[in-house]
Order: sequence, then C-alpha cells, then structure tokens
Amino acid sequence: MSLATQEQLYYPSKIRSRGRDYFQFGFVTISERTSEKVLAIVENGSGDFYDVTIDFVPGTKDIEMAECSCPYYEGTGECKHLWATILQIDADDKKPATHTNKRLAPQAANKATTVRRSIAKRAPKSPSQPDWMIELRRLAKEPTTTTNFLPPANSSDLISRRAQFWYVIDISRSVNKDSVAIDVMTQQFRANGELGVIKEFRLDRDNVREIKDPIHARLMQQLLDIATANSPTHSYGYYSQPTPTSVDMKPVVQSALLPQLAKTGRLCWRLSTQVPMEDVKFLAWDDNAVWEPVIEFIQKPKQKEWIITGRLLQNSLTASEADGDLQQTRPIADMMLMTTAGIAVFPESLGSVRLGAKEGWVRLLQRKPELRVALSDHHLFLKQVLQTPALLQMTLPPEFCPQRQGATLKPRLRLLAADKLPQTLRHMRYVFGVVDFLYDDFSIPARNRQNVVWCEASLEMLRRDSVSEAEHLKSLAELGGQPLPSCFNAPDLDVQFVSSTTANVVRQLMDLGWEVEAEGAIVKRPGSFRIGVTSGLDWFELNADMDFDGATAALPALLQAIKSGQHFVTLSDGSYGMLPEEWLRRYGTIASLGEVDGNAIRFKPSQAMILDALLDAQNNATRDRGFKAYCKKLRDFTGIKSKAPPLSFQGELRDYQKEGLSWLHFLNEFRLGGCLADDMGLGKTVQVLSLLEARRTRRLKSDETRRPSLVVVPKSLIFNWTNEAARFTPQLKVVNYTGLERRGHELAEADIILTTYGTLRQDIVDLQKTQFDYVVLDEAQAIKNSDSQAAKACRLLKADHRLAMTGTPVENHLGELWSLFEFLNPGMLGASSAFQKLTAASNNEEDKIAALNTLAKALRPFMLRRTKQQVLTELPGKTEQTLYCEMPPKQRKLYNELRDYYRVQLSSKIKELGLKRSKIHVLEALLRLRQAACHQGLIDSKRQNEDSAKLDAILEQLTQIAGDGHKALVFSQFTSLLAIVKKKLDKIGIRYEYLDGKSNRRQEIVSRFQTDEKCPLFLISMKAGGHGLNLTAADYVFILDPWWNPAVEAQAVDRAHRIGQDRHVFAYRLICKDTVEERILEMQKDKKQLAESIVSADASLISSLSAEDLTLLLS
Repeated sequence: MSLATQEQLYYPSKIRSRGRDYFQFGFVTISERTSEKVLAIVENGSGDFYDVTIDFVPGTKDIEMAECSCPYYEGTGECKHLWATILQIDADDKKPATHTNKRLAPQAANKATTVRRSIAKRAPKSPSQPDWMIELRRLAKEPTTTTNFLPPANSSDLISRRAQFWYVIDISRSVNKDSVAIDVMTQQFRANGELGVIKEFRLDRDNVREIKDPIHARLMQQLLDIATANSPTHSYGYYSQPTPTSVDMKPVVQSALLPQLAKTGRLCWRLSTQVPMEDVKFLAWDDNAVWEPVIEFIQKPKQKEWIITGRLLQNSLTASEADGDLQQTRPIADMMLMTTAGIAVFPESLGSVRLGAKEGWVRLLQRKPELRVALSDHHLFLKQVLQTPALLQMTLPPEFCPQRQGATLKPRLRLLAADKLPQTLRHMRYVFGVVDFLYDDFSIPARNRQNVVWCEASLEMLRRDSVSEAEHLKSLAELGGQPLPSCFNAPDLDVQFVSSTTANVVRQLMDLGWEVEAEGAIVKRPGSFRIGVTSGLDWFELNADMDFDGATAALPALLQAIKSGQHFVTLSDGSYGMLPEEWLRRYGTIASLGEVDGNAIRFKPSQAMILDALLDAQNNATRDRGFKAYCKKLRDFTGIKSKAPPLSFQGELRDYQKEGLSWLHFLNEFRLGGCLADDMGLGKTVQVLSLLEARRTRRLKSDETRRPSLVVVPKSLIFNWTNEAARFTPQLKVVNYTGLERRGHELAEADIILTTYGTLRQDIVDLQKTQFDYVVLDEAQAIKNSDSQAAKACRLLKADHRLAMTGTPVENHLGELWSLFEFLNPGMLGASSAFQKLTAASNNEEDKIAALNTLAKALRPFMLRRTKQQVLTELPGKTEQTLYCEMPPKQRKLYNELRDYYRVQLSSKIKELGLKRSKIHVLEALLRLRQAACHQGLIDSKRQNEDSAKLDAILEQLTQIAGDGHKALVFSQFTSLLAIVKKKLDKIGIRYEYLDGKSNRRQEIVSRFQTDEKCPLFLISMKAGGHGLNLTAADYVFILDPWWNPAVEAQAVDRAHRIGQDRHVFAYRLICKDTVEERILEMQKDKKQLAESIVSADASLISSLSAEDLTLLLS
C-alpha cells in the first residue's frame, strides 16, 4: 500500500489537489531520507521555500509525526506541502535509482538549504504538551475499523450539495465541565466540485435558513437555539456580541442531540483548536451499545493492600457474564471524555454509559486506572472517601467498607435553657434549640451535611436517610422553625421558635415522632388522666393527675404551669411533661373555677353541677356516694311536682307558673340562687310573689327568724310591683323604699322592701347591714356589667336566698352571665378572668362548643326559661319559610359589578387599616350589596321601573292574598323599597296602610288596618313597627330583606303571632340566591346556635364580624 493511499483519509481533497499540483510541477526536493525520517524542501512557486519533516514509526511505514514550516500548517495542522512530499516519497520508492528533479539545479538546492535553515531558525518551537494530550494524539493516529471518515471528493452524494458540515467536540474545553463544547465547521464546494477551505460556520438564522439538507438544517437550528439560550445576543449601540460558531451543550440535551449528530457521519473530536482538522476522528454511534461500569475492590492479603480498579461492560452485562466470548469489555481509561449526561467519547465512537451512583468512581478511575490502598491506611482512606460526595453515591462492598444496617432514625430537638444561651439571646421572645438525628445510639448533628458518616466507636460507615431527614426538617420549618440570622453569631444553634408557639410546635413534633429535650431532660407525652371527686362537710374535692409514661403530675401543678405561661410541667421523676393543652383548653378553665388545696381542688356546693359536667367529659372518672346523691337531686329538679301557692294567695296560677313556683322552692331547699328567665308577659312577678307569700306563711323553725325580702326593680316597675302585690298577695306588707322619705320606714317589720337600682347604689352602706330573707332583682340585666356600681352594690347585700328575674339574661355576650351568677351564687363561676377565658371565642369550633355545652349543662338547674310557644298552647301555630328568588340578568349584572368592586376595595382597606378600623367601609359595602339584592332602584333612582326578583315575587303573593280575603304585613328596613312597592300597589289598585318613622297618628293607622276589611296590606319599616304594635288582624308576614340580628325579624313576626291571634300565621323571608342575603342567613344560623347554647335574646352579628365572615359575605 502506498503512503498516499494510507494517509489520504487524513487530508481534505482540496489540500490533496493542491499538493498534487506542487508534486507534478516538481516543487518538492527530498534533502534527506532514512528509514525513520524524511526531510524535504517545497517551493511555493513564488520563490519561497518551506521545510517539511516526516517521522515514521520505527520498523514501519506508518507516519508518527508530520510538520511543515508554512504558516498554514501552524494554523491548521495540515497543508499541501506535506501532501506533495508524500506523493514525492511514493514516486521515489517507485524509481529510486533514476529519479531526479528537473527544475531544481545544484545552485538552487544550495539556496533552498540555506533558506530552510534560515526559516528553521525563525520558526517557533512547539510548546511542551502534557503527556495525556500526546497519548491521545497518538491514539488518534492508530488504525481503526470505523468507516465514518471523510468520503472521497468525487462522492456523488456530496457533489449534489453546496457544503460539507463538521460537528467537532473540543476535548480540552469539555473535560471536567458539565457542558460539551461543539465547534461547527463548514467546507463549501467550488464550481469544479472540489471542497474549499474548512471554515467556522456562524450560527445565525440567515445561515441556517440557507441549508438545503433537511437533516443538517434541523440539527443546526437546534444548535442555534442552544447557543441563543446560553448567550442571548444583546446590542448596545454600535457594539453587540459576535455570532457564535460553537455551542456549549448542556446535560439536558446531550443524550438526545449527540447521537443525532453522530448519525450524520460528521461528528468528530479533537484535543483542542490547535489540532488540524485533517487530524480529527469521526465518531460512530450504536443505539444498542450501552456500557455498564463495574468497580472492583480486590483485597491482596499478601501485599497487605486493597486494589480498586474498573472496567466497562457492554449491554448491561454483569461481571461474571463478561467472561463469555460474545461480550465486549474495555478499560474505563479508554474514555477520552465522559459527559455528565452519561455519554462517553471513545477514540472511535460515542457510547451511552449507565453511570448512576458509580459516576464518582468512574471519573476517578478514568484519571487513575488503578488505586492501591495499604491495609494500614484502610480506615483513613474510608474517612477520606466520606469527604468526597461523588464517591458516596455508590454502596461500597461490605467487605471493603463495613456499614451499619437497619439503624432506626429518630429526629431530636433539644431546647436550651436561657442560661445556656449567649447573653444577647437571653431576653428575646424566642426559644432556641439544636437539631440532630439519632440512628440508634449514634447522634448526627443536622448541620453536618455529609450523606455518609464514620462511626469511630464501631469502625462502621453509616449512610444517612437523607430523604427522611429532609422531610423531618421540612416539617420543622412548616411548624415555624427558622434558622438563626447570621447576625446572632450563634453557630452552635440550629433553630428558633417564637416563644408563644413553642408548646404547639413541640406537641406536633412529638406527634410526628420527634424526641424533644428541654434543658437536658426528655420531654414526655401526656397519657391517661385519673380524676375523681370526694365529698366533705360543705365542699367537694377534685383529685386528678396525669400519667406521663410512668411519671405523674397533679392537676394543680398542670393548671399552675399553664397559668405561668410555661410549656412543660415538672414530673414526679424530675423529667418534663408536655402540657396536655387540648384537655386544658377544653376543661382546664372549668377546673380552675375551684380553689387549690395542696394537690387537690375544692369546689362549693353551688359548683357541683359544674364539677359534674367536667367529670362527664372524662373517661373512668370516679364520684363518691355523697357527690352522686347531691348531683342527682339537682339533676332531677325538672321532675318535681307542681306546687300549689299558699291559700292566702289571691288568684290562680297557670300550670307552668306552678312549675315555676316548684322550681323556686327547689332552689330554696338547696340554698341556691337562680334566674327566672321566662318570656315577657308570662307572669314572672306573680310567681315570685307566690313564693314570698309562702315564705310569710311558713312555720318557723326553732332557730329561725322571720326576715324581710328586698326586691330591686327599675323605677318604672315600682308601681307595677305594688299593684301586683296588692292584687295577688294583699297580706304581704310592702314598703316603698324610694324617694326622700324612705329612711322613715321600719324595714324589719316589712315583708317586701321595694327599691330601685339607683336607690340601692346610694344606700348600700345602710342596706348591706340588713340580713334579708330574699334579695330579688327584677330586670336583672341591669347588673350585666360586673364593674358597674349597681352590680357591685347588689353583690354586697346579705341574704339567705337570691333570685334574678329577666327575659334576657344574655343581651350581648356570655360574659354577662358571670356578673349575674356572682350575685346569685358567689364564686360559682370562679374569678371573672377565669370565666372570660371559658367563654372567650376559640379558634377551634369543637373546643368552643364543648366548653359552652359544659357550661350550659352546669347552669341548667339554676335557670328556668319558658317561651310563649312552649306554654301558651292555645296560641295558633306559626309557619316560617324562606322564599328564594332568581335575579333577572340586569339586576344580576349590577350586583356582580358591585360585589367585585367592593371585594377589591375592602381588601385594600383592610390591608391598610386592619379589619377593626375598616368597619365603616365594610358596613357601607354590605349596605349597597343588600340594596342591590332588593332592587336596583335603591342604587340608582333612575332604575326604579326595572324588573326586580323580589318585587315580582311579592306582588304575585300580595295580589293572591288580597283576593283570598287575608291580610298581610310587609316589613323592610329600606323605606325606599317600600316606596317602590307602594307605586306598584297603587298601579294595580290594592289598598294598603303605611307606617315608618315619620308617620303621625300611629294608633289611628293601626286601628284602620285592624278594623277595615277592605284594607288587606300594611307596609311597615322595620324600625318603626318592629315592636310595640298589636297587628293580629294579619295572618301573613313578609320580610323583604334580612338583617344581622334574627331577633329583630322574630319581633316583627310576633306583631301578628301573639295573644289575640286566632288564625295560623305564615311568615316568609324573601332572599335573592347567591347574594349577601344568603350569606347573612348562614351566619344567622351559626351565631344563633352559639348564643342559644346558653340562653340569649339578642346577639348582633355585625359587632363580631370576622375576616372569614366578610370573605363569606363577599363570595
């Protein structure tokens, strides 16, 4: 084989063509030739001469190195002078004895020699190269079986194309990087079919658009997209980034794009840009060639060392299968480049490598094919491996690296005492802690970032469960755990919590399996609760303690800990217990109503039902015989038979009044105070007078003295009590202790002393000196404010028995009950602050209901309330119904626009001012939305004639009612809405009466409606006619718009449904669907249930409007 045939694949056709010209013109002179080297001088046709040196591999005709002194060679690594010399060598081999150069005379030869020597002196010396680069260049010159070299110039498939493309992997720019450097080159075909000079291909849209080959066009577009994404072109005036000619291919696209480039036959590699393009190797790709790294750890006991080596097996073969004849294996060191995407560049091909967890070891053995570790350095080597994260991904053989297996992970939080903290952190509102992870008995600080750690005690490696640890740390962060700011200068602390959240955080962490320490002691979870009651002479004693994994804490200690704001309680064994906050939240306040006596809590007899309600909520609670008997009597009071009034009572009590009298005697028997809370008009005064008459006529015991009773009433009721007493109990001696002459009465001789709250405040110093039989407060809501002078004066009075009378024991909030019962049964509901905690709104609805149910159960024997519906069975029935209306499109459009507008506006206002300071804006928004739901004419007076859902519905109903001979009341809070209804009624000719706050001669208007059969309708504003009217002529009631307080609506309905009504009453509320009105009904229901869980006559919703309520209303 000739030298030219052997080397032609390394020289482009253009260079071979020009070199052939030089050879044919006789421009080549062989000045020296041996079996290992050829020196030649080549003229360029212009009088210049260049030195050519060709070195051969000893004993062969293979070229090891070829160099030329011409500038083109220095830039590209190949030239026409070299190819001309190769042709001359072949020609000399064919005619060794006779060949001479016709053009070169001896004088010219001498001149050329001189020029060669001169040029040689001027030529720069080749820079020193690292050994690995020299070895790879030699490897690139070795013969290969691949056929993916540059095709011959006369190949028909190239002639039809305008250009030839090159995709060149630059090894030096890709080593130890995650991207692969790809240089894009091109050779243009000349008109004669020959290829021109290899040039850089500039990646811009115009150049890519001109590519005719669809495969290269697609690939070039992808490379352009990558180049653009990596370095977008930005222009700054006259300056802009140059168009790229190379691409840094990121791992995300390597696996998909490199194989595509290889399949074109134009993907090649070179060590650097200094390597001539004639020296590059084209790379093949085999879809089935997948290489699996095998890392081997071999112990050599005789040599006292470990040897670590590796190889690549094709097609995922195991090490044992690699011994077969059909399997391929090669050293890891064969890879010139391994990308982070697992693509290996071998000298002749690309291949996919399943790196997985072995990547670190593969890269290590790629640089150092064999590692030798002395046995004496074994553990030191393993420790060093722990400092190299890339090597820790692969599980090492147990014989080489002993590993702890099956270790149980448990996260731990250690909270530090204040005296253990740096001085700057001791007074902050934070709790600080250290986090570590326990693997059995081995502790690893959370700040240790090593995935695998060395256990020095057991000489084992422990692989951490990083996924579980991360989940635990995530849970810690979600619960409010925050890293310390660097300015704290506390590197030994891991986490901080806001002090107020610590208890909740610790409890939830323990629920998640964390171990928690506080001040060096383990925090234990609360377990079972042991609770019981024993009876004393005039008290009941509550004994309770909680178990904490064998240790205990008494209930007083738990209550004191939570009162002091502590998160933990000291247990009997010195450890700490997590406060049982759920139990304490629900029942702790009730338990704290008693008085602490050592490790027990004492309760008064009046508190027996509170204590009993507390025990009912516990499992396995114990009660002694005395407590059970006492509670049974209290619970059974409703079963007491009706007790007749004394014979001297003038009149006859209804059955429910007799039951009330029996209840009053029941309270007297147990020496307990109580509240008679019957509806107004059911005769509370008569029932109490019957009791006081019975007290007057009773037979006194030997040690008993007859005492007067004090009745405190509002000033307006003095004469009512006087008249009622004269009518029903004429033998009772009643003294009117009011006015300027009140001090002249002999109080000890009176049976009843009537006074007012104002007089009581003035004369409390004198009145508190008297021991009364009964103190009765009528309209007892007068002392709802416990800090008022009236309430304080009433509590100073001395009496054997106490009663309260009111139809509304709770008007605004449940805190009013404390003031009432502090008068009735002092100390029964504990301190005011404790009761406020008990009745305060809780974020937990379940806890709130539980507390209220417990309170209601405890207070039930002390309050008696009957409504008209319960006791006046002769009153006709009442049916209440909600009529839902669908708004027409125009009205719906207006409503939605207003809703969206106010939703945005209120959100901005609340962010700026807060909900409390934004109430005026909230009220305005809700007013407008309610008006829009009623009729668009309330928003825009020009739209009063438009259709409205409610207007259409009410007119249909009223027309039918009037035609059937019935009468109806129509209530609205908006007089402007009633005005629209009036116009419609006038138009269709239906008579009506009208009443609002501006109406005169109210009684005349009411009388006309009541007596005129031709007037079927009464339009009434809610404020003007919601109370004080008797309108029993009507048997239909319509409420056009709902309001926050359901009691207001109930009062409106009661204008028709009251004593004197002889027909069934139908009440209808008109509600527009999907509006604020529907949301108001939902809130009414929730709030009403809460208020009525004890007893209530009025509970305004707007005063307690929350952010959640507002969101619901605007939804």
